[in-house]
Amino acid sequence: MSPLTEVQTELQIAVSRAETRASDLTARLGRRPRGMQDAGDLLDHRAAVTGDIADALDRVQPGLGVQWFRALYPEVEFEADLP
Repeated sequence: MSPLTEVQTELQIAVSRAETRASDLTARLGRRPRGMQDAGDLLDHRAAVTGDIADALDRVQPGLGVQWFRALYPEVEFEADLP
Protein backbone atom coordinates (compact mmCIF):
# COMPACT_ATOMS: atom_id res chain seq x y z
CA MET A 1 0.00 0.00 0.00
CA SER A 2 1.32 3.46 -0.82
CA PRO A 3 1.89 6.05 1.92
CA LEU A 4 -0.71 8.74 2.42
CA THR A 5 -0.38 11.83 0.29
CA GLU A 6 -0.15 15.25 1.93
CA VAL A 7 -3.79 15.90 1.03
CA GLN A 8 -4.94 12.64 2.58
CA THR A 9 -2.92 13.26 5.72
CA GLU A 10 -4.22 16.80 6.22
CA LEU A 11 -7.84 15.72 5.71
CA GLN A 12 -7.40 12.68 7.93
CA ILE A 13 -6.08 14.90 10.75
CA ALA A 14 -9.01 17.32 10.36
CA VAL A 15 -11.56 14.49 10.39
CA SER A 16 -9.91 12.89 13.41
CA ARG A 17 -10.23 16.21 15.30
CA ALA A 18 -13.88 16.41 14.24
CA GLU A 19 -14.56 12.89 15.51
CA THR A 20 -12.98 13.70 18.87
CA ARG A 21 -15.05 16.88 19.16
CA ALA A 22 -18.20 15.00 18.14
CA SER A 23 -17.60 12.34 20.77
CA ASP A 24 -17.09 14.97 23.47
CA LEU A 25 -20.19 16.87 22.35
CA THR A 26 -22.31 13.72 22.24
CA ALA A 27 -21.28 12.86 25.78
CA ARG A 28 -22.01 16.40 26.99
CA LEU A 29 -25.39 16.62 25.25
CA GLY A 30 -26.30 13.10 26.35
CA ARG A 31 -26.20 14.19 29.99
CA ARG A 32 -28.93 16.78 29.41
CA PRO A 33 -32.64 15.98 29.55
CA ARG A 34 -34.11 15.27 26.13
CA GLY A 35 -35.41 18.47 24.54
CA MET A 36 -33.01 20.63 26.54
CA GLN A 37 -30.11 20.18 24.14
CA ASP A 38 -28.58 23.42 22.96
CA ALA A 39 -28.65 23.85 19.18
CA GLY A 40 -25.89 26.42 19.64
CA ASP A 41 -23.51 23.67 20.74
CA LEU A 42 -24.19 21.78 17.52
CA LEU A 43 -23.70 24.90 15.42
CA ASP A 44 -20.44 25.68 17.21
CA HIS A 45 -19.26 22.10 16.59
CA ARG A 46 -20.11 22.29 12.89
CA ALA A 47 -18.38 25.65 12.54
CA ALA A 48 -15.25 24.24 14.18
CA VAL A 49 -15.25 21.22 11.86
CA THR A 50 -15.72 23.50 8.85
CA GLY A 51 -12.79 25.61 10.01
CA ASP A 52 -10.58 22.55 10.47
CA ILE A 53 -11.33 21.36 6.93
CA ALA A 54 -10.73 24.85 5.53
CA ASP A 55 -7.40 25.06 7.39
CA ALA A 56 -6.35 21.63 6.07
CA LEU A 57 -7.19 22.69 2.51
CA ASP A 58 -5.19 25.91 2.97
CA ARG A 59 -2.16 23.93 4.14
CA VAL A 60 -2.39 21.74 1.03
CA GLN A 61 -2.85 24.68 -1.33
CA PRO A 62 -2.81 28.25 0.01
CA GLY A 63 -6.16 29.94 -0.55
CA LEU A 64 -8.07 26.71 -1.29
CA GLY A 65 -9.66 26.56 2.15
CA VAL A 66 -10.83 30.16 1.93
CA GLN A 67 -12.17 29.51 -1.56
CA TRP A 68 -14.06 26.44 -0.29
CA PHE A 69 -15.39 28.34 2.74
CA ARG A 70 -16.65 31.18 0.53
CA ALA A 71 -18.43 28.66 -1.70
CA LEU A 72 -19.99 26.99 1.34
CA TYR A 73 -21.07 30.27 2.97
CA PRO A 74 -21.75 32.76 0.16
CA GLU A 75 -23.67 35.01 2.56
CA VAL A 76 -20.58 35.71 4.70
CA GLU A 77 -18.62 38.89 4.07
CA PHE A 78 -14.92 38.35 4.70
CA GLU A 79 -12.68 41.13 5.99
CA ALA A 80 -10.63 40.93 2.79
CA ASP A 81 -13.80 41.59 0.78
CA LEU A 82 -14.83 44.70 2.71
CA PRO A 83 -13.86 48.19 1.52
